[in-house]
Amino acid sequence: MKCSRKGKSGIWDLPGIHILHYLSLEEVLWYALSLPISSLVEGTEKLAYLEQNVKAVRDFQKLSINELLEIESRVSRFATTPDLEYYRPKS
Repeated sequence: MKCSRKGKSGIWDLPGIHILHYLSLEEVLWYALSLPISSLVEGTEKLAYLEQNVKAVRDFQKLSINELLEIESRVSRFATTPDLEYYRPKS
């Protein structure tokens, strides 16, 4: 699973953290789709990105618990980053 998408958008780009440096687009989408959700909203800036998203969803295979945990282990260190919720007022 490799992602050729470059650029910035929403949660993909937290201050100093670009999630696609650590996970592929497919891993991000497949992770979300492997959770007990009823819908997924994913915005895009270009038709090429939409086509890439559609391909990722068409190729989707539910991830195992081990695969979910492996993905979490690669990005869990960011959960304690003070800038993670950069849009919230500081208390």
